[in-house]
Amino acid sequence: MNNEEKILGLLEKMDARMNNLEQGQVELKQDISKLDSRVASIETDVSDIKENLDEVRTSVNVVADWADRAEFVVKVPLIRQSE
Repeated sequence: MNNEEKILGLLEKMDARMNNLEQGQVELKQDISKLDSRVASIETDVSDIKENLDEVRTSVNVVADWADRAEFVVKVPLIRQSE
């Protein structure tokens, strides 16, 4: 085997390895794209949860305020005090 054949063999191996790396890179880009879409979906869900939390917090405050006023009028404790 002469030097040219050795070099050609090495170049073929390098080319095969380069093709494997490029394929892996394509797969990684696809995975990243999938993750990006999942993160966007999660961000939307979190935003919805925050909006709903504000509504719940407001509603709980209204009910607690009503209970405080009703408790005073009926003179019966409506909300148990924490010990």
